[in-house]
Amino acid sequence: MKIIIDKSYRHEKFHWQTKNLELITISEDDETFIPKEYVFIVNSNPKLLTFKITEFTNKLKELIGEYPENDEEIYEKNKKFNYNEYIIEFFASNIHLFKPLIYKSKSKLNFIRLSPENLVNSERNFIILLEDFLENHNPPFEFDEIYLLRNPSRKGVGFFETKGFYPDFILWIIKKDQQIIDFIDPKGLVFIDKNDEKLKLYEDIKNIESDLNQSTGLNVKLNSFILSITEFNQLFKKWGVPKEELENQNILFLEDGIDCIKQLFVKSV
Repeated sequence: MKIIIDKSYRHEKFHWQTKNLELITISEDDETFIPKEYVFIVNSNPKLLTFKITEFTNKLKELIGEYPENDEEIYEKNKKFNYNEYIIEFFASNIHLFKPLIYKSKSKLNFIRLSPENLVNSERNFIILLEDFLENHNPPFEFDEIYLLRNPSRKGVGFFETKGFYPDFILWIIKKDQQIIDFIDPKGLVFIDKNDEKLKLYEDIKNIESDLNQSTGLNVKLNSFILSITEFNQLFKKWGVPKEELENQNILFLEDGIDCIKQLFVKSV
């Protein structure tokens, strides 16, 4: 009985929230979305490391500077830190509202923890493809401005009381008097059921879009995309769903490279 009551409560709460949504402006002082700094926490346990940690950290400081706020370069272009086989990448494209975004190899650099958390491989792949698409290909429509924001897990914009779904990225596209807001989540789908509510957000978000536009009088379009790191052939064996049907549900595949990003833009408008 308690499970039924909890489920009913969460269902009603979700619908109350969607009816009472507000569109607010994020300021540069909002540290939930735009943190003031990164914190690198290094585990210097000699049993875990095969090199001198001081040499490693000194090399890293040379790249980012002792006071990165005084080093404009790290905020203006992508940079890569190489120390033997250890690699840390800094992404600083102009479209990022918070930059740099940082990627580190999980297997090689477990002794370093970052706050805010570093990118994982699927997020890194999405960013690389998006930057390539915007720099070297023609988007399928004209727009005035475009911005990308990494959505903080558990603190940012979330959906569903039942499981707490926080898409990894929010992409803003300003197109004349219209705002297009895409919630994008690169993720593996091997262990996800084809009826999972995360995969249905592309439909549910249209109800939120309608309520939001009616209450504000604005012209906002909301979209949700899953960018699968699981290859289609592997997913077809599990779900038995044709690729075209999955794409109609805004499930796209990173294995398709630039075409994946192009599809995202086509579906956004």
